[in-house]
Amino acid sequence: MKKKLAALVAVIFAVVAVSTVVFAVDQGPETIVIKEVQKKKPPVTFPHRKHQEMFKDCKTCHHKTEEGGQPKACSECHGKVKEAPKFKKAMHKTCRDCHKKEKAAGKNPPTKCKECHKK
Repeated sequence: MKKKLAALVAVIFAVVAVSTVVFAVDQGPETIVIKEVQKKKPPVTFPHRKHQEMFKDCKTCHHKTEEGGQPKACSECHGKVKEAPKFKKAMHKTCRDCHKKEKAAGKNPPTKCKECHKK
């Protein structure tokens, strides 16, 4: 009887843990249109949900998010907070560095300007 109860508790715990992760990953928009670049380049349609599914942890990109906090848009700090790199520099560094690693691993992420900045 104790073993069955322990097994039941373990199963319930596992279901709750998995549900919490799935729910957390499912938050956020499908895509984000990055318009801050429109003066010089076409806006970037960023596949946010796809990146959430790949990385699972919001802090991979939203590095200043506090535990349990709501992630902020990159433009809320980059370009506004003196210590943070400018928006363009931060985006290019984060996105291109990761995409180059993915490409080296045999995947096919965009790495050229026109692949993200589509007309």
